[in-house]
Amino acid sequence: MMKSNSKKCLINNVKFLLCILLFAGCATIINRTEQSVSINSTPIDAIVQINGNDVGKTPWTGSVSRKDSMQATIKKEGYNPQIINLEGRLSGWFWGNIISGGFCGSGTDAISGGAYEYSPSSYHVALEPINKNEKVVIESQSRLKRYILANWSDIGSELVSKPAERVDALREIMGYSNKPLPDFAKMINTDYLSSKEPDEFAEKMLLISK
Repeated sequence: MMKSNSKKCLINNVKFLLCILLFAGCATIINRTEQSVSINSTPIDAIVQINGNDVGKTPWTGSVSRKDSMQATIKKEGYNPQIINLEGRLSGWFWGNIISGGFCGSGTDAISGGAYEYSPSSYHVALEPINKNEKVVIESQSRLKRYILANWSDIGSELVSKPAERVDALREIMGYSNKPLPDFAKMINTDYLSSKEPDEFAEKMLLISK
């Protein structure tokens, strides 16, 4: 009887070890322990710091660890710095591991950081100038960027079919209210088609806005 129990215990231990080997790194392999994060600003060319270390300038895209919550500081001479808290959250792969492999599979992921991702993964900040005379200009630019970021897909749909509410609002924000809507749509269409991201299109619109 004792021999039988010892054998059963050994088998259970082997199963446990196999469980760890098979499932422990599932989310780490699929999700990895790092995630790509994008940070942009108005104005651009601001210094980006992650946990106090300079990592580049806006627009910036880089990899950050999922394991710990991190802090990004965006600063530029003549402007008040902005701080973003990058909060990690459990990835869906973590819960998938629990369902498929139990906690033996999810434990290693929580330790390695593979179970976390930052959400949202894209940020845009409007830096406030220390000089109040520049504040009005920055607020106007920020409004234009925010509108484009929020309505990027709808603007594209209207440019393809027929200019309507979204394109009309963009025309007003950019100061082209006296320009016929079809002509305005034709004016910005090439820039839209050549832009891969909303930020890129926004920068082009800033250059021609009144």
